[in-house]
Amino acid sequence: MKTIKFYYTIASLLTLITISGLWALPEAPNAQATDKELRKAWKKKYPTETIIQVESGGENTLLEKTNAAGKVVETKLKVPFWVTVTKKNKRKFKYEIGVNYKLIKNRWIFSELGVGQAEELVENDDRPAKAEVKKIFAAQLVAEKWQGRTVENMKMDDGTFAGGKYRYEGDYEVTGGAAKVTCNDFMMILFKDQGAWKAEIFSKGSCNE
Repeated sequence: MKTIKFYYTIASLLTLITISGLWALPEAPNAQATDKELRKAWKKKYPTETIIQVESGGENTLLEKTNAAGKVVETKLKVPFWVTVTKKNKRKFKYEIGVNYKLIKNRWIFSELGVGQAEELVENDDRPAKAEVKKIFAAQLVAEKWQGRTVENMKMDDGTFAGGKYRYEGDYEVTGGAAKVTCNDFMMILFKDQGAWKAEIFSKGSCNE
């Protein structure tokens, strides 16, 4: 049996595209219709979650599926959104969403909801200043990994919130030994325990010791 391979190509909706040279693509569904499809599909897929905000995710995208001969056999339209929801446990998340349509008889017909990356939102960000967070992390690293030495020159990102904790990644140096040690790509967790901010070492990083 001969196997037919399919390929996907991406093109902007801002460019006029014809299908097999026979007709122009129809206009994309309007914002009201797309919002309605999104909410309907979300309620069916996630009945315990409540949508609290829907924002445009940018320009629409075409996905053309072709066979090995280069003939277009399927055309889809992705309409991107950012959707903020409240879950049953009251935690809030912001999702990257694609409302996807399939071209059928020169009409855009809703096909599925694509759910991408998610970010948990913080209700009340009361973290210490970044400089203080570095001190907390340095103290924890010294206590667990670098006893008798000093952790300094720490550089890290702004932290990512998830599950009530903040995850940080970055680099630092260790002095006080025979030679200075550089550690890259550490991962530390900042969390609050009985009102006090504490640190947990997920990974001390890759060090040149």
